[in-house]
Amino acid sequence: MTLDQRTPVQGRAQTPQSPMSKFMILWGVALIALSIIWPRYGFFGFGPLKATPFTLFATASWLVLPFVTMFDTQLRSQLFREILRRRFVIIAMIVWYLWRVFTAFVGEDVVGSLTFLLRQIVYLLPVLFVGLVVFTGTKGRDRAIVTIVISTAIVVAVGAVELATSKTFAQLTGLKFAGDAQLLSLLSASTTRGGSIRLQSVFYHPIVFAQCLAWASPFLVYAMTTRRNVMIRAIAAVTLLVIPYFVLKTDARSGLIALAMTLAMYAGLLVVRRTGLFSLQTVLAGLVALALALAAAQSGQAMMSDLIGGRTAVEAESTKSRSAMFDRGFDEIKASPIVGYGDNRSPEHGGLRSPRGILTIDSAYLSSLLDSGWVGLFLMAVAWFSALIGALRIAILRDASRLDVAAAASLAAVLTVFSILSIMDNISLIFISIVLSAGTWPPTLGSHAVARREPPGKL
Repeated sequence: MTLDQRTPVQGRAQTPQSPMSKFMILWGVALIALSIIWPRYGFFGFGPLKATPFTLFATASWLVLPFVTMFDTQLRSQLFREILRRRFVIIAMIVWYLWRVFTAFVGEDVVGSLTFLLRQIVYLLPVLFVGLVVFTGTKGRDRAIVTIVISTAIVVAVGAVELATSKTFAQLTGLKFAGDAQLLSLLSASTTRGGSIRLQSVFYHPIVFAQCLAWASPFLVYAMTTRRNVMIRAIAAVTLLVIPYFVLKTDARSGLIALAMTLAMYAGLLVVRRTGLFSLQTVLAGLVALALALAAAQSGQAMMSDLIGGRTAVEAESTKSRSAMFDRGFDEIKASPIVGYGDNRSPEHGGLRSPRGILTIDSAYLSSLLDSGWVGLFLMAVAWFSALIGALRIAILRDASRLDVAAAASLAAVLTVFSILSIMDNISLIFISIVLSAGTWPPTLGSHAVARREPPGKL
């Protein structure tokens, strides 16, 4: 078992939660829930300032977390312990962000690039560090599952109303958001493709919605099959039942592939770990399971052709556009291969204009390449894929918790969709999966064993 998941010694009273611990639990649950259910474009104006409920919580977390850990030794030791266990991933993440700061200074638009990067750091990184305080350990992980199940059910419910009424979140609520008028006008209008509505729920884009649903699916399976609370199991089951249809209605081929892959990977890892493959063979077996899951998701030459080439003329045109973006991007990076052009400059160098008149680029990996060069792309890959390999390393062990399996599968889903999605809102989902996985790579002290299959918990 990991240090944070040991069963308390019998006869020894458990340390009661301090008021600050209880406060941080409420704060963390609110932050994680808002990161999923509140639209990232849903800013309200406060004079010259603009903020959303999520960005307010995230920004305030940079003050709340140091204050709480300064005066609560238990929370402080837990945060430092969890950071040390994940030190390779966190250091890789920090180095990646520092490189992007450097490329912003030498890029084309210093102020614009730094502003874009600062927003990502301020708004998204608190999800990781607050999560390490609130959502580790058996009780913390149970708490996270409840939050994920309910939050996913909410965004699915919004999608159901959108499907029934053909009205987006902004139209349904009548809220007037602050920001660029043209962008808000486009976001408030129903997204369509070939005359059919594409569900986007509370998200910027239908693909972002599909990515979130694919990420949440293994956690829903975990909650449905292991929890005692009938209400949570029922919500998870109903939500999971409708997710495939909702992903289909987003009309996002990457979402369909990611959903099939993550569920196949969840089931595959449960089977593979029964063979006893572990230690040095763990990562290899995990990668094989991932390859098998991808093959299962495509299921045959005919279906693969449809998914890759497009099932309709409109989708085929979308595929051609993405190919053109990569062609243009690879040509453009030749002029600045090491440092790129600075954060948020990739649309100018590899993007195309959408039918709505917005300049877009359709891959986080291509976007990273153009923004921060080949070095930046390499650093991003080290950070993200070391997290995935660490999660796979633990998930495949015989005595691993099924939650570790779900965390590994969810990470794979998010990273898959990022191959054709450059909107980085769901980096917060990567952070949640990193928090919930007991795995690290390279292995660190205290990560050689994981929580054994826990009995159904009381949620």
